Amino acid sequence: MRSLQPKLTKWRVPVIAALALGSAAITAGSVAYFDFDHQAPFVVEKLPLPHEQLWLLMLRTHVVAAALALPFCLALLSRTLLRRAPRAHRWLGRAAGIIILAALCPSGFYLALFAKGGRLGTVGFVLSGAIVVVATVRGVRSACAADFAAHRRWMLHVLAQLSVAVTSRALLFAFDAADMNADVAYLLSLWLPVLASAAVVEAVVPQARHVTRAVQINRELPSLELHLPHTSQGSMIHRLAILIVAALGLSWEPAHALRGEPSVSSSLPSASTPDPALRRELPAPAPDDLHAAALVQEKVVWPLEAEYAATSQFGRGRLPPRNVRARMLAAAARGDAAGGAFVPFAIDECRGALKTRKGDGDACEWHRDTLTGCVYPKSGAVFVRRGEETFPAALVHGVKVKAAPAYLCRG
Repeated sequence: MRSLQPKLTKWRVPVIAALALGSAAITAGSVAYFDFDHQAPFVVEKLPLPHEQLWLLMLRTHVVAAALALPFCLALLSRTLLRRAPRAHRWLGRAAGIIILAALCPSGFYLALFAKGGRLGTVGFVLSGAIVVVATVRGVRSACAADFAAHRRWMLHVLAQLSVAVTSRALLFAFDAADMNADVAYLLSLWLPVLASAAVVEAVVPQARHVTRAVQINRELPSLELHLPHTSQGSMIHRLAILIVAALGLSWEPAHALRGEPSVSSSLPSASTPDPALRRELPAPAPDDLHAAALVQEKVVWPLEAEYAATSQFGRGRLPPRNVRARMLAAAARGDAAGGAFVPFAIDECRGALKTRKGDGDACEWHRDTLTGCVYPKSGAVFVRRGEETFPAALVHGVKVKAAPAYLCRG
């Protein structure tokens, strides 16, 4: 393992710089969640929520805690800080520990209950948070016992899991460019960094078999070598393996594992069956549909395009699509329980890399039915579906609106 040390030392500064820049970019992209008069697309796509205000509080708490925790942990790697100001190192470590245990992880566990990707998404976030909690507690205990080698090892586990926010985002960019299925890409970009980060720390800082005196450890501290001996407290990789097996056992639902959350189109009984040929050109609408299609374009498509254009690529959630389009799902209006005539529609999103076709220029890989709704041509009212509830189309503008009556868009 010692042969890894020169290579790791060579990449130490670039990796720390990349994580610092990534953390700053994600923090800047999360500022939109503190606009109390506007709902960001990441918030809108979570609706409806059983306790919306509590979820928003947890989201904002998590954003602030994450904006502090990762930079603090990166600063604690500083050799200069440890050598010249060990007291400042201790106080900065205490502040990071409090932020992690009192704010970051509790809020993260709550948000994980509503994560994309179904149970696999939830378990992935919970597993990462559990590693952070265990490693933080063990790291603090090791420091109090003057076992600084074990302290460093546990805190490297904390840093590795906190870095998942940055590495996961980088993987999302790569998978999006490769035109991977959005749901699969989201799960892979979560699980790969979580497991790889834990494995790298275990490989770089192997478990020692014997207890080493604190005096000997202190002599090693100024150089901050990665291969320090430490107490035998049971292999973290063994604990991680047990957690993974338990997580996969709890998550084993083949019908939902890759599908993730159910499509919102399933909540619209009148929608037609999606065509699997995603690249098929759509037929031109009939003259009677033009008014309804124009309303959807004006009140849904254009606002969505504006919202996605203003959305940071480094925010939380999925990357914004490259383009959106509307499809009318019925040739004639249908009637709801109150006698109103409506026309159902669906929104498709262009995701992944743009592909060039001969004679057609750049073409999108379209993902259908990412949003559904209906338009009432007579009144001009447009509604969108989120889960089992219907909302006025102003929701896609980020406007806070209440759910509409349940009979709308149903017939």
